Amino acid sequence: MNVGENMTDDYKNQLKRLLRNLFQFDSADLDFGIYRIMNKKRDEIEQFIEKDLIDAVEAGFGEYSESKGANLKDEINAIKAEIHENLGEDALDDSGELNQIYVTTPFAKKLAGRYEKVRVAMKDSDMSDQQEAEIFSHIYQFFSRYYDNGDFMSLRRYSQKEKYAIPYNGEEVVLHWANKDQYYIKTGENFKNYSFKMGEYTVEFRILEAEGTTNNNKAEKRFFVLAGDNVDYDDSSKTLTIFFEYRGLSKDEEKEYGKKNVQEVIIAGMKDDIPLQVQDSGLRGALDRVVDKGKDTEKTVLEKHLRAYTKKNTTDYFIHKDLKGFLTQELDFYIKNEVFHLDDLGTENEVGVEQYVSRVRVMKSICLKIIDFLAQIEDFQKMLFEKKKFVMETDYCMTLDNVPKELYSEIVKNEDQLNEWNVLFGIGEEEQATITSFNKSIDETYLKNHPYLAIDTKFFDQGFKDKLLAEFTNFDEDINGLIVNSENWQALNLLREKYLDKLKCVSCVIG
Repeated sequence: MNVGENMTDDYKNQLKRLLRNLFQFDSADLDFGIYRIMNKKRDEIEQFIEKDLIDAVEAGFGEYSESKGANLKDEINAIKAEIHENLGEDALDDSGELNQIYVTTPFAKKLAGRYEKVRVAMKDSDMSDQQEAEIFSHIYQFFSRYYDNGDFMSLRRYSQKEKYAIPYNGEEVVLHWANKDQYYIKTGENFKNYSFKMGEYTVEFRILEAEGTTNNNKAEKRFFVLAGDNVDYDDSSKTLTIFFEYRGLSKDEEKEYGKKNVQEVIIAGMKDDIPLQVQDSGLRGALDRVVDKGKDTEKTVLEKHLRAYTKKNTTDYFIHKDLKGFLTQELDFYIKNEVFHLDDLGTENEVGVEQYVSRVRVMKSICLKIIDFLAQIEDFQKMLFEKKKFVMETDYCMTLDNVPKELYSEIVKNEDQLNEWNVLFGIGEEEQATITSFNKSIDETYLKNHPYLAIDTKFFDQGFKDKLLAEFTNFDEDINGLIVNSENWQALNLLREKYLDKLKCVSCVIG
């Protein structure tokens, strides 16, 4: 094998590793959510990476060589005929070599030069190993440039000066950021079951308690720790369930785990503690099997998944709104600025236009196939995010002057509402010795005398709510305040139609 072939194989393998990262092959044993969908396409993607990708490149090379070779063959036959006509039948020998004794005039020398140039081009009509390696390198460079730790970022730049460039269409002012046209996803929304398989065994991670915030709010420092009852093993189904809490640390835990790389320290303890609680020796051995051995460290199966699980729930990520359009646009930019070396024009490094075009044709064909695969996955995640969420609960707070008096009898019997008034306003504290005496101090007369005391319908059943709302003829106009507890994007879409052209500013409370 020559140096060019070795270089080609190196770039092929480099690209394959990147593609496996792009397609999340390190999550192949996960068995939930988006990963279950990914696993359905895993074989198809593996086929593409290992075979179809290489075949497509070779087919592109072959198509280029065949097309170029046919054109050169027609050209060289035409020049041969011209040589025979002007220099004689014996000017070319049986091997096609030109006899120099016939090259005596300026015209003959010019004709001979054309002939030799085409003969050299015929020999070089097949793409070299170096050219093939360059194409694999460009494909790798393109996708690695725009992929950053699970997200696709707008990081277009010029190779010569490493200066970033932004899309610009002549606007007077352009606001640009790396995650433009992407949805920001807070990982606190992903406290979901996590499972993976090891042969006949299944391991599941379960959250018993989570203090994480929702609705894309900023969270304080919280960590995954083992719950009180750490593990449960079902021998019939060969399933090990490990229970976690996601919370802040106690004072003793802060001393034990320190202040740096806290989650890593916790995981280091977990990977040793959990197998000790497993009685099944086969399962214990599977958990302790080393799958990633580095220079100074090694990682077990259990540790690998503990890291993946905690990272999934503590690292925010983005979903692109139009990944295919974005990458296709950036591919055109990359080709124009990275593949076509305009600085080489007019120098000894200048490459023929046909050679540039052939490389671009093959590279673009492969990149578009990869982009199609990636876009399918990203579009699926976008569809899940954009799917309209159910309104889980709707309640109303209103003062008693808006409540029909025939409902007062139900209100004074509702202990939850009475306790709420006591907590918020101290109502009944002067008479309260027991909950019973407190309830007796609030009667219908008291409600009539305090018309601006507010009730909260979350303390009442649906029948009460229906009777209350039936008293309003134009409920929407009577509402003078609205609180929505939701993920921001979903809330704004819910309100968009009703409040279209009525809002001038939207602010989000984070905390």
